Amino acid sequence: MFWLCFLFAAIGRFSHGFTVFDTETLRTADPFIAGWFLSAYFLGGYAEDGRGMNGLSKGVIAAAKSWALGIPLGIVIRSLSSGHFPPYNFILVTMGSTAVLLVGWRTILYNLLPNDKSNKSDVYRRGSPFELFELLTSLVRRW
Repeated sequence: MFWLCFLFAAIGRFSHGFTVFDTETLRTADPFIAGWFLSAYFLGGYAEDGRGMNGLSKGVIAAAKSWALGIPLGIVIRSLSSGHFPPYNFILVTMGSTAVLLVGWRTILYNLLPNDKSNKSDVYRRGSPFELFELLTSLVRRW
């Protein structure tokens, strides 16, 4: 999801006439990346539901929960780091565009790469794109 938050920041900076290929684009995306990863970690965005392994609807709900907490958290982090509260139109555009990017992307991904539990085999197991994040979060939880 890092690249989707980065894409959101790049589009925003481009629409305001700023350079896109700059470290400021990463600084713009940082709070939203942090908000997404924190919320996805605590709300199960990288668990079985979040990876779409229990069906499309549960996967979309897990992504929507992570978005609903993560993006407002990113706005708060951005407000604290910049020293001012953003205007309401920024908040509305941020919430709408990130919903399309983050939840929409996962919905498309779940439709293109369905995870069917009935075909699982421990010998020839296929990984999902979210398995890396589950592995990392499980390692952190064990510490």
